[in-house]
Amino acid sequence: MKKNIIAAILSLILIAVSVIPCYAYAEAPTVQPRWDNIKNISLEMTFNGTSGTAFGIATKKTGVTSMEGTLTVYENINGSWIYVDSASGSTTGNSLAVTVQFKGVGGRSYKAVFEVTAYKDGVAESDTSTAYKNCL
Repeated sequence: MKKNIIAAILSLILIAVSVIPCYAYAEAPTVQPRWDNIKNISLEMTFNGTSGTAFGIATKKTGVTSMEGTLTVYENINGSWIYVDSASGSTTGNSLAVTVQFKGVGGRSYKAVFEVTAYKDGVAESDTSTAYKNCL
């Protein structure tokens, strides 16, 4: 009878040990969010009569190795955004500035889109700013 009790106890211990999960511990990799490498992005569009200027500027955070961007201007004609002009630039400095000068038509709406990509540790992060203005 003692053998049966000992066998039952050993069986319970083996079952209990076999259902407890075992984990191998490894240090978790460092995860760095990629949505804060661009410190600031701003865009302004102005008209002086029918002479239009779109100006975009982006600044980077520490550790970003380079930035590039494209500023594109569109004109609204019958509800469709039609390409007017664009300019691009890149930098390894702290800020990226891109300007587009264009001729507007009185009474029409214009849209400027500034698309910026910052690179840190070989990974790209993009952001976009959009501005609208009427040519009076």
